[in-house]
Amino acid sequence: MKTKIKSQLRKVQDWFQTPSLKFKAFYWKVATQLQKKEFWSYYHLAKVQLQQQNWQEAELSFRHCLSLDNTLALAHHELADVLQQQAKFEEA
Repeated sequence: MKTKIKSQLRKVQDWFQTPSLKFKAFYWKVATQLQKKEFWSYYHLAKVQLQQQNWQEAELSFRHCLSLDNTLALAHHELADVLQQQAKFEEA
């Protein structure tokens, strides 16, 4: 039984090593639903949305992250980049 569980865990770990962007986005969306007050979930969701070039969703996720913890410099920096991508230069 332990060998079977270890084998399954290895498969899951391998799967997490190289997941698709769709899977990553799904994972972090679920994480944000389960941990509504955890700013890191929103930050990582926004980073995936950046990789997908989904600027509007990334902006919303970074803003939500910052509403939970306004001191996260990384999120401020990434939000400024997202705003520039959308030509919202005054906001950036």
